[in-house]
Amino acid sequence: MNYTIEDFARDHNITPEENAQAVAQLRRDMRLYELREARRENGLTQAQLAERMGVNQKRVSAIEHNGGSHAMVDTLRKYMEALGGRLDVIGTLPDGRQVKLG
Repeated sequence: MNYTIEDFARDHNITPEENAQAVAQLRRDMRLYELREARRENGLTQAQLAERMGVNQKRVSAIEHNGGSHAMVDTLRKYMEALGGRLDVIGTLPDGRQVKLG
């Protein structure tokens, strides 16, 4: 018999809400990791990327560590363009339909 995540949650009194918060945080952390890896795969330091974006290195660090949660869409767009990519902003409606916003 295997010890499951559900068993662990039950044994440690983890509520479904706490579990959902942990999963959401893990997803955010994974996106941040992907951002950093995209920069690294392009052979760029934070300082080099910042120069391409026209911002300072601390701003790039903040984006990579906070996910740009407080960043303006324009700043995130510059980040992606500095990597040679583009930023797609997509909103999801309650019925599941997606709308491209930018």
